Amino acid sequence: MALWLNINSNDYDFLDAGRETLIESRGFSRQHDNRISSHPDANWFWADTRAQALDLHTINGLDVSVHDPLRDPKDWRKKIKAMEGM
Repeated sequence: MALWLNINSNDYDFLDAGRETLIESRGFSRQHDNRISSHPDANWFWADTRAQALDLHTINGLDVSVHDPLRDPKDWRKKIKAMEGM
């Protein structure tokens, strides 16, 4: 591993770089993200899309995900199946 990362064998603290800040960030998220704190015993929010994970409502002026009034997942699935010949 040391050869791959190009570090000295005595400098293994490098492999732990950023862990402390990551743990602090996760604690902050658990305290401030209502999507996590609304579920008992939850410590992570599993999103279906990147837009949902970032809690984005619009991207480049277009509504995304559940905020798009024209979104119809059942119709999309039907059209995809038709395209795939199912």
